[in-house]
Amino acid sequence: MRRHQRGPGAVSRWGRRGGDWGCGRIGRVPVRMSPWMALLAALMVYVFAPWVGRWAPGLGIARYAVALVFPAVLVLSVLVHEFGHVAAGRALGMPAKRITIDLLGGATEFDRDPRTPGGEALLAAGGPAASVLVAGLAALAEDLVPLTGLAEVLTHVFAVLNVALALFNLLPGLPLDGGHLLRAGAWRVFGDRRRATRIAGWFGRLLAVLIVVVPLVRLLGGASTGIMFAAVFVFAGVMIWAGASEALSEAVLPVPDAGSLCRPVLPVAEHLSVAESLMVAEQYGVRELVVLDVEDRAWGVVSRSALLAVPPAQRPAVPVVAVARTVGEDAIVPAGLRGRELAERVRSGAELVVVDRAGVPKGLLAEGDLDPRAARS
Repeated sequence: MRRHQRGPGAVSRWGRRGGDWGCGRIGRVPVRMSPWMALLAALMVYVFAPWVGRWAPGLGIARYAVALVFPAVLVLSVLVHEFGHVAAGRALGMPAKRITIDLLGGATEFDRDPRTPGGEALLAAGGPAASVLVAGLAALAEDLVPLTGLAEVLTHVFAVLNVALALFNLLPGLPLDGGHLLRAGAWRVFGDRRRATRIAGWFGRLLAVLIVVVPLVRLLGGASTGIMFAAVFVFAGVMIWAGASEALSEAVLPVPDAGSLCRPVLPVAEHLSVAESLMVAEQYGVRELVVLDVEDRAWGVVSRSALLAVPPAQRPAVPVVAVARTVGEDAIVPAGLRGRELAERVRSGAELVVVDRAGVPKGLLAEGDLDPRAARS
């Protein structure tokens, strides 16, 4: 999935909440995992350990350790899917912020949504395409390499699982990848992204109902569908309904971004004095300035009150950097940042420096400036 998206298996989201475990990086992309994955891994070990015991009776209690490879294959499959979205994002000039793995699959986060229907389609298709590609490679390995025992079983499971993830994600309804493809098509036809979101969102709700109702009807009708099987589909349907509803709520009103919420500032060079900086602030009527370093990157922030606190006689000789407070790289955010990611960054406590696409400071943003609508995304 992508983020700013979500769903079962590897349903792709594009955003994420805190409380997850850091699992290092793959390439430059941080990977995090929900603690609930430990519960899923334990459940999978419980289910597969008896099968391992029948396959290799001599293993004894070690069959539980061997069964751990099955949740590992699931996690690997989800990572492959998410890196399909990462690759598509890079092709669009949208580097990924992080990947999160949880009970619902994977979530790849980006700073912004695609700006065109074509970009939306490419980003959505990246995950399923990666899943199909590795499934094909696994199937080819089964034919060309003389695998036996557990290696043969795992290769087959890996191939089947990735095909299943790709097909499920291609179902036409938000928040699944197929829903994003549907939105891209409707966006192209109608020229209105919000209208396209409403169409794909309602398809997502319909899909959620079908996913819940069909196995329940079969179960109540006496079919061989197990309770656990039905419970998985109910859980998936509820999550898809929630994701579709979230997308529909976002389509009602445009979600404000950091650029529309920030307080205006002006950039000043680090070699300016307090007197010169105060003159700029008063001339343009701003209360705060962003100090740029020699490479024109945001280095610090200084308020008009801090400049006025310097005695008038000393202002021409005191450099502005002497009274500015420094800002870290993690406090610099793009003007297009919005939604849950924006809310989380602001509520981390640090004041953010908002920059445009060229890296020029546009404003400052703190929690008190955040419009409540921005947290809905």
